[in-house]
Formats: sequence, structure tokens, C-alpha cells
Amino acid sequence: MNRCVNIDWLQLYCIAPGPPQLVIQSLTHQGYTVNLRKHGTRHFRMLYDVCTTDSEPYLEVQADPFSLKSQGGIFLQGAMLIKLSNKFCYEQNAVSKLCDLLLTINIEIKSISRLDIACDFQYFDNGMKPSTLIRRFLKNELWKIGVTKFTLIANQSQNNISPEYLRFGSGNSAASVYLYNKTKELTEVKEKPWIRDAWSEMGYTKPDVWRLELSLKCDARHMIQYEDTVIKTSSGWYNQNTGEVFAELGTLTKGTNITQNNNRPCYKALKPIWISHLKTLSFVYQRYTESIHKTGG
Repeated sequence: MNRCVNIDWLQLYCIAPGPPQLVIQSLTHQGYTVNLRKHGTRHFRMLYDVCTTDSEPYLEVQADPFSLKSQGGIFLQGAMLIKLSNKFCYEQNAVSKLCDLLLTINIEIKSISRLDIACDFQYFDNGMKPSTLIRRFLKNELWKIGVTKFTLIANQSQNNISPEYLRFGSGNSAASVYLYNKTKELTEVKEKPWIRDAWSEMGYTKPDVWRLELSLKCDARHMIQYEDTVIKTSSGWYNQNTGEVFAELGTLTKGTNITQNNNRPCYKALKPIWISHLKTLSFVYQRYTESIHKTGG
């Protein structure tokens, strides 16, 4: 069954070559409008919005950290958080365009700070309605593998309870999974035409469209797990699938961290998610599927 899979939130941890004022100047020279807000954030003194020539919000940038590593803190000099606006997350080649812009103004991308991948659909592959799945879960007919602490939002009428939202994981969790009625949210909270346009391309009409969303924060960016077989050789540990050779377990080679699996005589490779991976929707869909399985969804 077709699935409408998109990036819904993308925030990058970056390093600028100079002070924020130099970054603002560079963005202005590229044709963007930069508006500094009156207040910063918890970790950064400056918060500003970057808009396109059509006055569309494009980026939200946090800059000038309070806590620097050189002073015993947590951030590198020039550290900033750059968030792509929700509308542009749904555009074709949005990630490539953002990377090109940051490269042009000499901003280095260090890692992904937060990544939300959303899958919109109307029914599960077996024809079950999302609301039915939530009801059966609450009746203990269906179980979630792994952590079972959850948050539920539902409406109660005289003879019926209508579930609208189910979340596994808290706001502070490195990884959270949400299942909720996206049509209802757009109607009652905030309309987003670009999301409805994506639905139209998939042929979604009535009934409501639901969203299964995976939210990954910085601590979860290495959560994608490949169960490659790794064997001991005279020259080190050899990955039979990728051909990579590791001098010893736990070393980082070509972005792959090998950790021992005590349950069977093989090892698991933990792959980080890099910004370059997100340039194709096929990769996004693959990561989404693997992450859902990893979190027990």
C-alpha cells in the first residue's frame, strides 16, 4: 500500500566560521531577509528568522551559545542550531538546497540535532483503521514491544470514546513514536496546505488521514541498526556484508560502530544518520521503516 512519507522536522547542529553578524551578512548577500527576535533561547543568546525573497519563513537559527567548551561548557565556538521551516521540509530537493546554501556561506554541518519522519495514511496494510488499533491496544488485545509508557488523547461522547492520539515516549525521550489523526489536527489547530497537497498527490480523500511519526533527537541519531555478520580474522574484525575491517571492537571506521551481541556469535553495526542520506525520499522511507522496527512499533 502506498505511503506518504516526508520529513516533518529537520534541525541541524552547525559551526559557523565567524560571529553571528557575519552569518547574517552572508545570508543577506544571498538574497534572504534576516529578522532578529527580541529574545534568545535557553542555550543561545540570539534567535533569528531567515525569510526568502517572497517573505516566506525559511530557517530558524539559534546562535551565540551561552555555554562554550573553551569555558568548561558544552558548545563549540561558533555553534548554532539551524531549523528548516515545516513548509520547506515537504518540498522536493529541500535538503539538498539547504546543504548547498550552508556550504556557500561556509557553515559546517556537524550532525542532525532533531529529525522527525512522518508517514501519512488512512488504513494499515491489513485494512485496520488506526483508531481501531488504539482501541485494541487499550483493551490489551495488542501489545507494543519494548517500553510501554504511553500518552493518550481521546474524545468521549455519550456512547462512544474516539481515540485521536497515542504517543510512546516523552518529550525528553531520544526517540518517540506518535500515532494521531492528522486531518483533525490540521482542521482544529493549524492548517498547512502543503501537507494537504502531499495527500492529494497520493489520492487521499475521505476518510481522515492519520500520521505515524517518528521523532529522533540528537541522542538517537545512531539508532539505525544493521545486523551484519562480523567475524574474527588475522587482521581484525571483518564485516562480511560491507567488506569493512575493524582493528578492534568498538572502534569507529567509515561511520560504523561495532558492538558485541551476547545472544549469538555475531556483531551488530550501528550506523549514524548523516544529512547526505536525507537527500532521497527512498532513504527516508527506509530509515523510517527500520526505525519503527527498532523502537518496537
